[in-house]
Amino acid sequence: MKFKFPKPSESYHSDSGWAWIVNIATGYCFGILIGMCNNYGLIYVEFERIYEGTENHVTYAGWIGSLAIGVEYVFCVLGSILVDLYNPLKIGLLGAVISTASLIGCIFVTNMKIYFLTYGVLFGFGQALLLAATLSVLPYYFEKKLSLANGIMNFIGSIIIVLLPIITSAIINSSGLKITFLVLAAINAGGVLAVLTYITPEKSKNESDGILKEIKKSLGTEIFGRKKFILWCVSTFIGKFGYFIPIINIVKF
Repeated sequence: MKFKFPKPSESYHSDSGWAWIVNIATGYCFGILIGMCNNYGLIYVEFERIYEGTENHVTYAGWIGSLAIGVEYVFCVLGSILVDLYNPLKIGLLGAVISTASLIGCIFVTNMKIYFLTYGVLFGFGQALLLAATLSVLPYYFEKKLSLANGIMNFIGSIIIVLLPIITSAIINSSGLKITFLVLAAINAGGVLAVLTYITPEKSKNESDGILKEIKKSLGTEIFGRKKFILWCVSTFIGKFGYFIPIINIVKF
């Protein structure tokens, strides 16, 4: 099979060739996106240990991770709008760079409250942009094999999700939290390289409807008129409480 770097003018929905490279790249990004959420339980315990003498350190440790996960999923809506206004490459690259830079910034933090900014807000926001770009790029490259491509993305991501806590735990035990943030930054930097494959056709001036119309189209508010969709949203929201809370706290036991 011959792979080639596509040009924006070329036909998409190829279901072959470069599309599989993009598929592998989305798997890597998806793995670090979900893996870093699940990974916080290890960082949470280390925060409690390091800042044991700090007032409200347990509360702070919990809120730092909650803020990062909350910002990631709340601002993913903004990320989706920006992806529609621009393209997955630009927004995904911005998100990957912000995520990596924020983890590097965590290396130099000594005051626990600063983690609210570096890890909670900046890292969460960067992940939101990367998540929106990663979830939106596959339909550009796949049509007939889109379900298969999504399955491959989840398969690759699952491997990373399993390996990331093992790697993080080993580094924390051997080298401490600061080196752990350095390694996690390097892993997230791989997302910068992966996003470079997210090439999509540029919109022509004739295709652009203006910012307000693009935002309205991107939000797709008409779907909220469907009761089954509202039920799905509410049940998913409630289900997240049973997903993240055990993952974050089970490490202590």
